[in-house]
Amino acid sequence: MDKHPPIFWTSMAVFATPIIPAAIAAIRLVRNRENRNFSTLLPLSIVVASFLFMFSGGLHPAIWGPDYSNLRFRVIGGNFILSLAAALLAVTARPKLQMWTLASALMLSAVWAFVYAINSVV
Repeated sequence: MDKHPPIFWTSMAVFATPIIPAAIAAIRLVRNRENRNFSTLLPLSIVVASFLFMFSGGLHPAIWGPDYSNLRFRVIGGNFILSLAAALLAVTARPKLQMWTLASALMLSAVWAFVYAINSVV
């Protein structure tokens, strides 16, 4: 029997939505070789790494640190700031090409803000 209730899987599905625009951005970067450089790869790399860390922490919360610890809040807050930085980098790179990375970074920032709020209350 599954140890997680259905609301857990529903929330994980909602948390996974930032990967959709990130995947579109990755496909566009692979197809568009002349615009592939450090300023286009860095924001997407930050978003994907932060997403993977968020999703793995959702499945195994101990990855973020002990409950109610300063480490957990620093990890969550740091990822929130990193995703905002990725959004800023995406805006400054090439707006047309980075539109999907920007959308993914902003969605991921909203998820990290929600996770921070939930972990500070519960």
